[in-house]
Amino acid sequence: PEDDTENNGDNPNEENNDGNNENDDNTENDDTPEPQQDIFVKIENLAQLSEGEYYIGGYQDGVLHLASGGMNVGHCNTAQYTFADTGTLTPAGEKEAVTVTLEKATDGYYIHFDEGYLTATAAGPGKLIFSDKKINYWIFSAHPEGGFILRQSGDIDVQLIISPKAKNGSLLRSIAGDEEGNAIILFRKNE
Repeated sequence: PEDDTENNGDNPNEENNDGNNENDDNTENDDTPEPQQDIFVKIENLAQLSEGEYYIGGYQDGVLHLASGGMNVGHCNTAQYTFADTGTLTPAGEKEAVTVTLEKATDGYYIHFDEGYLTATAAGPGKLIFSDKKINYWIFSAHPEGGFILRQSGDIDVQLIISPKAKNGSLLRSIAGDEEGNAIILFRKNE
């Protein structure tokens, strides 16, 4: 009788087309590459700034806080991160940052979150909102310690900072334009 098992795959010792034994459970030589982490560039000066997608935030007491979207009584929520010299951004907890899009304006940028354009309704803390319209843009200037001072265009003298006053970590918040605030820093994916 003819052997009809030659090409039907019933033989457990038969090699498949790539020369490997189908039942080889040896994962010791697994060549699956580790997933690559995205590499980011810290944007700290005006020459590096352009339209595009970024993470936005800053340092408070040596800890990096990046905007995670959503509002908490007129302040934008943040998530804690670490930034390594290798260019990796790693969340310190389960909460993650969201990307924002900078859109060019006359002499600044609109800051767009998924929820809308970031704007302030008055000078002082707790005045941030998301708007579905491009009401005011943010004017970026160099901060003495590196990074940016962000002032809103228009008649309201207000700026954006990372605040130390939140109960559960720092927040991206508004303050009066004449108050002293810390630097805003952006991170862009290195492509």
